[in-house]
Amino acid sequence: MRYCFLKTISKNSNVIRKLVCENLTFLRIDLDIIKNNIRSKEIRAIQTEKSNVKILIIPTNEELEIAQQVFKLI
Repeated sequence: MRYCFLKTISKNSNVIRKLVCENLTFLRIDLDIIKNNIRSKEIRAIQTEKSNVKILIIPTNEELEIAQQVFKLI
């Protein structure tokens, strides 16, 4: 199982990710606090080795995607 943080608020906020994961412990999600606090523009996993769920942060560029979609329309 995988859980991905994609949107700007969740991919840029270690506090939001921590709060979300704390409420999903019934899924045996175990967030690595150190990995969670590292900022990076790369796709990265932030779970501990004992977590049953892979937690991914996937950077996105919403503005670019919107611009590309608009360009296709005109």
